[in-house]
Amino acid sequence: MPRGLTPQLAELKETIEGYARGYGLDFFETVFELVTYDELNMVAAYGGFPNRYPHWRWGMEYEQLSKGYEYGLSKIYELVINNDPTYAYLMESNAEVDQKLVMAHVYGHADFFKNNFYFQHTNRRMIDEMANHATRIRRWVDKIGIEKIEDFIDRALSLENLIDYHSPYIRRNPDPRRAEEEEKSNERVEGFRVGREYMRGFVNPTEFLDQQRRKVAEEKQRKKQFPERPQRDVLLFLLEHAPLEPWEFDILATLREEAYYFAPQGQTKIMNEGWASYWHSTIMTRQGLTSADIINYTPVAWPRAPIFLAEATGYWTTVQTLVAQAILLSVYVLGGIYMFVIKPRRERSSSARPGTGTIDPVGSVDRDPAPAQPVPAHSAAPTA
Repeated sequence: MPRGLTPQLAELKETIEGYARGYGLDFFETVFELVTYDELNMVAAYGGFPNRYPHWRWGMEYEQLSKGYEYGLSKIYELVINNDPTYAYLMESNAEVDQKLVMAHVYGHADFFKNNFYFQHTNRRMIDEMANHATRIRRWVDKIGIEKIEDFIDRALSLENLIDYHSPYIRRNPDPRRAEEEEKSNERVEGFRVGREYMRGFVNPTEFLDQQRRKVAEEKQRKKQFPERPQRDVLLFLLEHAPLEPWEFDILATLREEAYYFAPQGQTKIMNEGWASYWHSTIMTRQGLTSADIINYTPVAWPRAPIFLAEATGYWTTVQTLVAQAILLSVYVLGGIYMFVIKPRRERSSSARPGTGTIDPVGSVDRDPAPAQPVPAHSAAPTA
């Protein structure tokens, strides 16, 4: 379970918060909770919230995050929730300099959540609302059954991005009362306004008036289509017109509300992360770092191969894979040097040495023949 900060981390929090406010950042009260890596993976699988409705995809997300951390492919340093108060999670295994960096990063996010225009319409009590959503759906599970509920949620989640992302800021559909008045005013076709009555027949001939009346009739017929105009918010269209059961209506409305809460985070992802990264870099490099933190804050990074190269070779650029590749490469290089440089040189030197021979494949030794002894020219042959 999440725990409060240690006295040392609480002191660091006050210090970093003072630096952030000193730079003019404005944010809600920020609550930091200390968690293990496994607890952080569980919260991250829930989208950053401690409680969500029952569904199989949360377990799938947790497995993916856990495997990524165990294999060294990914690590979650911080997790912050757009809420009032703002909640953030710290991994207890992080070093002290990492905790300070994460705190500074979180305050950048918190300032962005509070002041950016895209987040003005979001629910600032979403942690409580998510818990209420989970309770409501669990009640429907008790009545309807988990399989039927999960099957409907699967279908609804396939449409969760079909919402009108700009509907909180603009009005697409006209006011019904004003549209009705405009429709009544357009029913009468009088043609162009004329200053003299005797000119009306010349300015607005009968053929022209008939053509305008046909256009008005066609426009009215077009407006009778269903829907009258394209709808961006498909989930709202289904809520208003689809023949849904009460439990289906409740669940679909719940998922639509959550989709609109998460929408600004997708719209502002680059700007949000850039804002938080700028402020954590500014705070750490100007005030947050001590002399003991310099080395840990600026380590020599391992080289990271491009993603396409990693996918092509099958090697992910972690410390373990880089060390393994370095060892294998050194073995190949040393083996090549021995086979193509050292061994031929030894063979040549041994063959050039006098009184030595070479061993044939059978195993016999070929030695140099002994020189023939000269026979004296005037020696007498022995007599019998």
